[in-house]
Amino acid sequence: MSQSKEQPQFQCLCLHGFTGAFCEIEIDKCGSNPCKHGGTCIDSKGHFKCTCLMGFEGEKCELDIDACLFYNISCTSGKLCVDRPHELNYTCLLPCNENTESCANGGSCFLDEDNQSSQCVCAPGWTGRTCLENINDCEENWCQHGATCEDGINEYRY
Repeated sequence: MSQSKEQPQFQCLCLHGFTGAFCEIEIDKCGSNPCKHGGTCIDSKGHFKCTCLMGFEGEKCELDIDACLFYNISCTSGKLCVDRPHELNYTCLLPCNENTESCANGGSCFLDEDNQSSQCVCAPGWTGRTCLENINDCEENWCQHGATCEDGINEYRY
């Protein structure tokens, strides 16, 4: 009498990043576009790497580099180097005297390049003429796969 051998029934429980009956298919880590600010995603086994555009850094190119520090700028005539958002832009501006308009939330007051009118250079997370408006850090839609973003001051939570 011949004995028939039953095939074992099983199910593979794949590690994060793999799928398929035998976990043989690697999930594309770049499919969710994890790189910010125009960075390029390079998919690799089990992880990804972002190649950032000039002026940005971080695991997902989420950090804007301070151009004044990057170039080690020294301005002349009492002016201070002021980083401009995005890429590696900066300008040299003269600080305001004490009688001029104040800037809220850690912003700094500077005279415009014509030295006639003042402007606020806001601390990270703030915007507006006098730095009273909180920047919505969720606008860039950082959260993925249905997660909800909660805005903070120069940060977000999900």
